[in-house]
Amino acid sequence: MERKYYKIHIVETGRYSLREKAENYNEESKICVTPEEVKEYLKNHYGRLPNGKNKVYMDVDVAEGLGEEIGFTHSFWNRDISHNSKPWYQTDWIEISLVTEESILLKQL
Repeated sequence: MERKYYKIHIVETGRYSLREKAENYNEESKICVTPEEVKEYLKNHYGRLPNGKNKVYMDVDVAEGLGEEIGFTHSFWNRDISHNSKPWYQTDWIEISLVTEESILLKQL
């Protein structure tokens, strides 16, 4: 039996200044059944639906400079108000995939 669902993968990066190199500090994944669930999750996570203008590409052929669009980034200034922390510039790398799964038995291998 074949199953399809959407997987949201978010890599959170941060830096205290725009001149610094961003560092990964958290990764999370979420499974959603419908496109509407994907949009609702992103709205709840960010307070609004990210616009997706800043595209992320995966290099297919580095020598040719060709790439495939695989997601987008969403950037904003963040602060942990519960600890009165110093604000940081956060850039989240967001990839949404349509996943197809099919169960197989060991004897089918």
